[in-house]
Amino acid sequence: AETVVLCTLGGLLGCALGIGAILTAAHWTGWPGVITAPAILMSLGVSWVVGLIFGITPAIRAAGLDPVDALRHN
Repeated sequence: AETVVLCTLGGLLGCALGIGAILTAAHWTGWPGVITAPAILMSLGVSWVVGLIFGITPAIRAAGLDPVDALRHN
């Protein structure tokens, strides 16, 4: 659950910063800034996939360890 929440928050923050950057660049340059729903959804999807892979993989590996051995190793 923690991984999903962090992926979602990070993806939303990244989208907000990206939209802000596009609008700022469009204002400065005078060029039109195009923001599409598929681009936002794709960026959120990539955020989820990357976050889940790098969040769940260590958790699965840690779940297979003996707690006493894991604590003694560190």
